Amino acid sequence: MPRFAIISDIHANWEALAEVLRDISSRKISNVVCLGDIVGYGPDPKACIDLVRENCLTVVMGNHEVFSTMPNSLDRFHRAVREPIELAKKELDPDDINWIRRLPVTEMVDDFTIVHASLYHPVMFLHMHSDSDAKDHFKNQSSKVCFLGHTHIPAIFERSDGDAIGLINIKQGVALEPAKKYAINAGSVGQPRDGDCRACYVEFDTTEQEVQFHRVEYDWEKTKAKLKEKGFSRSLGDRLERGC
Repeated sequence: MPRFAIISDIHANWEALAEVLRDISSRKISNVVCLGDIVGYGPDPKACIDLVRENCLTVVMGNHEVFSTMPNSLDRFHRAVREPIELAKKELDPDDINWIRRLPVTEMVDDFTIVHASLYHPVMFLHMHSDSDAKDHFKNQSSKVCFLGHTHIPAIFERSDGDAIGLINIKQGVALEPAKKYAINAGSVGQPRDGDCRACYVEFDTTEQEVQFHRVEYDWEKTKAKLKEKGFSRSLGDRLERGC
């Protein structure tokens, strides 16, 4: 299985997910891997769970999956987080909940690792923004390549034999060097936060050891209208428009 599509942070955005899956199919990539946070923030949790279960080879659990299966109150969460999770709790059926609860936190696919957030205490869902964050992560990464999400910002951290950690420019495809390890953030399908409102995913060619980020246009106005119709926080729709 030499080519993989890596998707993450869908956040119940059906319009974005459907367009990304169409783009993946157009590139004749049959192996799709999901890094979690299928639900939360968006208006279509059940529809997105269904698409992921139908199309993804492997899925790991994100923090919003944890929230959606919590039996206790969500009162401590901000409205923008709480209300979409409450919707997920209402829409997901028992089979969906059982499927979510069986998801692993980390997994090996082919010869690379996948996780929603950092490999440093992965059940704590820590963000990886800085070299310091990356160093903690790399201490726990045994494979050459690890894909993660959670920040909604596409990025590549690399580590050579020493302690040097660097962030690679990801405007174009990146050829991975044999002597280095890589932690690659796949960005977000459903709620990008890097100033580009287009959906983002990663293509990984394991034979050529090349990574390519793809951006996909989708009807964010339709998703925004759904959010408004459901009475969710206005900030959720505005964020889709801004891409941040």
